[in-house]
Amino acid sequence: MKRQRSRGRGKPLNNNPNRAYESVGPDMKVRGSAQTILERYQQAGRDAMGSGDRVLAENYLQHAEHYLRLIKSIMPNFIPRSELAIAGLPSDYDEDDDFEGG
Repeated sequence: MKRQRSRGRGKPLNNNPNRAYESVGPDMKVRGSAQTILERYQQAGRDAMGSGDRVLAENYLQHAEHYLRLIKSIMPNFIPRSELAIAGLPSDYDEDDDFEGG
């Protein structure tokens, strides 16, 4: 029986949260970290919705969702800044900082 060979060649996966990405959306090109691209697509979606273009807004939000999934795969405990603002928590909130009084 032949032995299966791995194509990975022992290289580690690139799970650096600060890695720079380049994204080409419907009418814009965005560069930066996944967090930066997520925020830009979310803002573009809000802007498109405000101007009445629901199709373009949905497209931008789908791009944003892709980067949100990418971030969550790299950092499973990630909470986007927009969700922190909705919850009324500061953007530097860390749930590990909570302490129990006794």
